Amino acid sequence: MFKFEISAEDTDIIAFLIQKALNSINNITNQNYTEDTFPISLKEILVDKAVGEYLKLKNTLGELPENFETLAVSQIKEGDTTVSFSETSTDKKIDSLINMLLFSRDFELLKYRRLVW
Repeated sequence: MFKFEISAEDTDIIAFLIQKALNSINNITNQNYTEDTFPISLKEILVDKAVGEYLKLKNTLGELPENFETLAVSQIKEGDTTVSFSETSTDKKIDSLINMLLFSRDFELLKYRRLVW
């Protein structure tokens, strides 16, 4: 979907953000998953959260690539039908994308929730 160049310096940051996403999932589910015991069925959610954290960091630091803003679609035309989205700023669209990656699938984690006494 996105082509994004990762620098060599970012590998340690990405490892930290993957662990942060894993901790978030562990907090929601009251589990103690590690990279070895993590359920394969939750891997997509872990990836979404880690990518969301990375994009949030890059956006905060102002280090998103120039072409990233072009991914924010404002209008789609198919044949004689045109769908226009609201005239929100590119920053709001990027923030919405990041929030979608971070939080939109949290309800799926409820299946894996363990009660703690």
